[in-house]
Order: sequence, then structure tokens, then C-alpha cells
Amino acid sequence: MMTEVEAGAARDVLSLRFVAPALALAVVAIGAAYALAVPVGEAPDEPAHLAYVNYLLERHVLPPLAHQPYGDRYEFYQAPLDYAVTAAAGAILGMRSLAPVFQQNPAFSFFEQGSRAYLPRAAGDPMERRIRALRISRLPWAALTAILVFLTALRLTRGRLGLALAASVPFVLSPQFLFVGATVNNDGAVTACAALATFGLVELLNGERPSAAMALLAGSAVGLAPFGKVSGFLLLAPLGLAVLVLARRGAYRAALFLLVAACSLAALWIGLVEWRFGTLFPPPPAGLREGLGATRGLLNPLWLGSLWLSFWGKFGWFNLRLPVFAYLFFAVPTALAVIGCVTVPAASPEERRQERLWRWVLVCTLGVNVLLVVAYLVRIDWQPQGRYLFPSLPALAGLAALGLRALCEHSRLRRSILRGLLGALIASALSMAFLGLFVLGHAYS
Repeated sequence: MMTEVEAGAARDVLSLRFVAPALALAVVAIGAAYALAVPVGEAPDEPAHLAYVNYLLERHVLPPLAHQPYGDRYEFYQAPLDYAVTAAAGAILGMRSLAPVFQQNPAFSFFEQGSRAYLPRAAGDPMERRIRALRISRLPWAALTAILVFLTALRLTRGRLGLALAASVPFVLSPQFLFVGATVNNDGAVTACAALATFGLVELLNGERPSAAMALLAGSAVGLAPFGKVSGFLLLAPLGLAVLVLARRGAYRAALFLLVAACSLAALWIGLVEWRFGTLFPPPPAGLREGLGATRGLLNPLWLGSLWLSFWGKFGWFNLRLPVFAYLFFAVPTALAVIGCVTVPAASPEERRQERLWRWVLVCTLGVNVLLVVAYLVRIDWQPQGRYLFPSLPALAGLAALGLRALCEHSRLRRSILRGLLGALIASALSMAFLGLFVLGHAYS
């Protein structure tokens, strides 16, 4: 008979060797189908992101800050990590230039289902083939995120494989995550860094003797996140909370490694921005909005609904939705995350204290992300886009894991019924991923 510790170790080995790679493979395979189904340019700001990558491919230096008229250069103020990795992948594939040219569709409408922003290109166009290859080359970001989200959920469910899969699969196979992961943008690196940071912080708070190596890894992930996108700075909030907890426990070495790794890279980011633009934060091209008018928009709850819809599935230039019934499914993982915010699984007093710390770190990540989104909407541009919440996708999946575990442990349902519910949740997540692919194929056929 195996002890509980031995059984847990066996599950960890099984997860690392088989389940996590299988989940990553599913993300890459379905994501590649998304990359082929979406016409080039038909993703938010994809031509502008491609212009950044093309600049790196042609000139091998970071682009300067663009000035009006921006054209397709309005993303040139962004951090370089994601674009540099994409350009490196393009260079490995033999690309020297993308020559991205898009012809705007005069009939385009943000309010028409499936309306295309750009006119279709001729079949077999070389530029289109290069862009699709670049899209597929970016899928490892999504695969890495999926593995880390699953491993985080596995830790939060105390090694219960079924619960971990049921909590993580709806998020990492959500149509919007696959759509964003399979198009050219700068969301992949920051989301993967957030997933690594979340996993590291959960691990550090898991025991009385936290690993200095894990602290260094988690701190580095937090520090690297802004190099993908400036919103990565939100991870400093949960990191600060973890540092305080570790210091109170007397784990000063781990707390120091965590803080120094993150702050060193953050200081390097500030130095890079100062060198590139001569300012502490790069100015976004849209400039600052009139705060009062945008603040009134916050009083209308419809923006919250739009943000939620586009977090799960709203394609093209956010004018292609899934069928209404699909969003009923997405209400389930959302409800699980809410339960995880307010309920602690039944456990010993020591485990409950630890799980409350986990919950505070996850809620802190989500809360700061929402505040940053609100600040962006009010001060820069009123676009309630769900991908702005992707840095907290790992935290949301973690909260869903806590919620699902609490629901199962407090429930009086028979174990066989619970297994059926978990299986239905995983099968439904796969169905939604393929439904998104079907909707894209039908709209753009």
C-alpha cells in the first residue's frame, strides 16, 4: 500500500510526464487550426503588431516612437520581448521581411457579425503564408501557459488530477485564449510570465521551507512580464504580498531572492524605456482621453458584460461572437472562480491558513488587473477587451481550482456523480474550443 505522500508523488510524475504535455499538445494543435482559419489581419491590431515584427526583421533594432499620422506604426511604443521572439522565429524560418500590406475594407463595421477589416487576399499569397507561419510559431507561449496553469491548479487542489484538469481546461482551451494565442500580438509573453509567476508564488507559499531557486524563478517571471507588456507590472502586487508572508515566516532568503530578481529586471525595464523614449513610461499613441466622459461609461454595466464576453470568445475586430448558448457554459468556470474567492476548502486549520494566503495572492492579481483595465478605459481608450485580463487568467483558473475543490469537499454528492460532473466540464471545454473554430470557419469561408 502506498502512503498518501507516495501517491501524491506518483500523481505529480503522471501529470508532468503525460497530462501536462498532452494539454500543451491540444493547445498547439487546436491553436494551429485557429491560425489557419483566421484571415490575416483579422485580429485586433494585427497589422500594427506585424509592422513592429517587420521592423525588427529588416533593421535588427528596436523601432522609434511613432508620431502622427501613425499608420500601422502605433504599436511601436510597446515593450519588445514578444516581438523579438516572434522576429527571431521568423528569422529561423528564413524570413527577412514580411512586407505587410493590407487594403482596408470600406464596408467594415464593428457592429456587423463577421465583418472583415481588410479585403481578402489572393489565394497562395506569399505574405499570407509567412504571417500564418509566424502565428503558429507563437503558439509555444500558449502551450507554456497551459502547462503552468494546470500545474498551479494541481497544487491548489492538493494533487487531485481530475479537479485540476476540470479547473484549468476551460481557461486554456477557451476560444478567446486560443484565438489570441494563434494570431500576432504581444499578449503571449506577458500571459506566460504571469502563469510562471503565479505558479512560483503558489509553490513558495506551500510550505515552511520555500525554495530559494523557486523564489528566483518567480521573481524573474514577475520582472520579465513588463518586457512583454507594461501591464505585467501588476504582478508586483501579489509578489509584494508573498514577500511579506515569507518575511513573517522567517524565510528571509526566499523573500530576498524574490524581491531582488523582480526589482532588478524592473529597473532594467525602466532603463530601457528611458533610453528608447527619454521618459519613464512610453506614451501610448491614443493620448489621454477626457476622463470625465469616460468615467460616465463606467456607470453603465454593459461594459462589464462586454469585457466578460470578449474574455471568453469575441473574434475578429471584436465583432464576431459565439452563439448565445455557449456563454452559458462559460458562466460555469466563472462561477467556480467566484466560489474560490469566497470559500475555503474543508481542511485542517493549518491548511486553511495556507489556502487563505493562496486565495489572497490570486485575488490580488485579479483585482489589480481589473483596476489597471479601468484606468486604461478611462484615461487612454474606451475598449473593453477581455484580453486585457489575460495576465490574471492563471489566477482565475487557480481560483476556479479552489472553488471546485471546495464545492466537491462540501458536497454530499456521490463520488461517481462528481466524476461525471468533472468529465462533463472537461468535455464541454473541448466542445467550446471546436465551436469557436467552427464559428470562425463559417464566418470567413
